[in-house]
Amino acid sequence: MKLTDTAAVVTGGASGIGAGIARALAERGCSIMLADIDTCAAEEVAASLRERGAVAKVMACDVSDYASVEALADAAWSAFGSVQMIFNNAGVMSSAPVIDADPREVHWIIDTNLKGVWNGCSVFGKRFRAQRLPACIAITASEHSLGVPHLGGGIYTASKHAVLGMADVMRQELPDFITVSLTFPGMVRTRIYEATRSSPIGPAPENVRAFGERAMAYGMDPLEVGQRAVQGVEEGEFMVMTHPHVRVIAEKRWQAVDAAFARAPEIDNPEQYEVEAVMARLVAENK
Repeated sequence: MKLTDTAAVVTGGASGIGAGIARALAERGCSIMLADIDTCAAEEVAASLRERGAVAKVMACDVSDYASVEALADAAWSAFGSVQMIFNNAGVMSSAPVIDADPREVHWIIDTNLKGVWNGCSVFGKRFRAQRLPACIAITASEHSLGVPHLGGGIYTASKHAVLGMADVMRQELPDFITVSLTFPGMVRTRIYEATRSSPIGPAPENVRAFGERAMAYGMDPLEVGQRAVQGVEEGEFMVMTHPHVRVIAEKRWQAVDAAFARAPEIDNPEQYEVEAVMARLVAENK
């Protein structure tokens, strides 16, 4: 996909990976709309892009609210005439053992990381389909989509697993002129540890946030992740990897799956249960 003279929307564009994506897009001659609940920080990012000669605008958006995402799309099409890319990047995280997580925070994480991504895919995907121009739905997934990097983030991990599954189906349902691209970063030098400032149960304790800040300081530069994500869109990649060590996380998951199949009972005619074969047979019977 050629990006020069195209327009893109980046959710969660006020900092971190979102800001890195925006800068990578600006370097390729794209116009960008940064969407975030923190419009002051987004304006700072936009100003830095405009200093480099880019067209950059800001829109307040709560990705968990479908109407807010619709308003974002309206503003983007009004500003640019057409939009060819949506980067569903906004995400939140908190830390708690799965069974001890507060129900309000569970809803907050799922509403942002899964429902928020679906909102962006649905709103922008429908417009891309009607527009009939080459377009891309891009998503910031995570190493958590592929396995279990660490304990304590089970709800976040669940949301990122779900995003991968949803996107894998979606890319097979869309017309050929709309591509889907997911980036799977590991640790990145972001401020996601501050996400709980908007949590319905209030911010995490100071010691927890301080630990998160120290940990994220070891992460990859967000611009490097943003460059890789945008390159993936250019090259039509569905899975975009940024951290080589994440292969180990994915392999550990596959090894568990493979071992489970090795213990499964044998069936005389396993093809009879294959979903695609059954569906094809039903379609043929109804012709």
